[in-house]
Amino acid sequence: MLGSLFGLGRKRRAGTTDIWKDLRSLAYFGICDCERKLSRYDTAIQYCEKSLSYDSKDPFAHFALGLTFMNKAVNTGSVAELAPAMQHFQQMISLNPDLDEVKIAKQNITNIQKYLGK
Repeated sequence: MLGSLFGLGRKRRAGTTDIWKDLRSLAYFGICDCERKLSRYDTAIQYCEKSLSYDSKDPFAHFALGLTFMNKAVNTGSVAELAPAMQHFQQMISLNPDLDEVKIAKQNITNIQKYLGK
C-alpha cells in the first residue's frame, strides 16, 4: 500500500486476475473439446485437466473430461479410464444438477456401473 502511494509499487485491480483466469480456463476447455472430437484422447485429457486447474468448478470441463475418459476406455478396451470418467460425471452433477447434460452424465454413470458390475 505504501509503495503505491509514492509510486514504488503496482496497483492491482481485483477483477483483472479473475478475468484472465476465466479466459485461460475457457481457452484450455475449447482445445480440450476439439481434441476430444478429433479422438485425440490423451491430449484432450491434458487440456481438460489444465482447464480445471484454473477453474475446478466448471461443470462443462468435468463433463468433457468424463466423456474423454469414457471414449478412451471404449476405444482402447481399457477399464482403467472408467473410474475417472465416472468421478468426473458425478462431479459435474454435484456442481450443477440443472444442466441438460446431466441426463447424459447419469446415463453414462449407469452404463459404467453396469459394465463394472457395481
